[in-house]
Order: sequence, then C-alpha cells, then structure tokens
Amino acid sequence: MLWEAFWGSSDANASKVLRARRQEKKRLQEEELRCFLRRYNFASLESPRSFKFGEQEESLFPIHVAAIEGNPDLLRLLQASGADPDALSSLQRSALELAEEANQGGSHDAAVYWLRSGVRVLNARGALELHRERPPGEAVRMNLVAVRL
Repeated sequence: MLWEAFWGSSDANASKVLRARRQEKKRLQEEELRCFLRRYNFASLESPRSFKFGEQEESLFPIHVAAIEGNPDLLRLLQASGADPDALSSLQRSALELAEEANQGGSHDAAVYWLRSGVRVLNARGALELHRERPPGEAVRMNLVAVRL
C-alpha cells in the first residue's frame, strides 16, 4: 500500500519512473563525455591529439588526459564508452604512468588506484566478446559486477 501511495497505482508507474531516471543519467553522462572531448578538441575516443609539454610534443588519447586530470569518475566513464586504458601515447606511456607522474601529494591517488586495479568496465556485449575470445577448452573466470555509471 505504501508503495502504491508513493508511486501511484501500479508497478508499471514505478518501472516508468526508474526507466526515465536511467535514461536521464545516461543522457547526462553522454553530455559530460561530449563536453570533455570538445574541451580538449578530440574528434573521438579512438583518435589521439598532439599536446605540447615544454619543448616536447606527445600524442595522447582522451583516457591519458583524464588520467593527467586525476578524475577516476571520468576514467570509468571513458572506459564504459569504449576507451582502452592500456592505450599508449606516442612516447609509449600508459594512462597509469601519466597519472602517477601527475600525482603530487596524493592528488591523483584515486585515479592511480583505479588504473592499477585492472578493472575493466564492460557492457553486456563487451562481456560476450571477451567470453568468445577465450581459447577453446579454456575456462574463463569473470567476476561480474553490475555497476550503474
């Protein structure tokens, strides 16, 4: 009864409300990702862009820039959107190495922890592809965690 008083007369209404909340959250995440890519003039997640550090130039992917920023939430969002955390810059540096280098007095500890953990954010399709890629007869152990980003 309390459920009906709060949500309305049926579970269908509750389902609609939850679906609308998920869609709004997804829309906000997509907008955050677009703003990040636009702020740094990236064409896409997969296309690197050249940055100049003093006299040295280096091509970085969006995940590298997020690591330099030290933003673990952005790192998770980029991974969930398909960014490869193992991608290397033009100077053969990983996102983890860049985050560690930028870490001053613990400023990037959360980002470093996330990148060191080896956790990969997969959607259902990505999990199926990972399962299909295993060699025949080899057991695959996956700890699946349902996470809403």
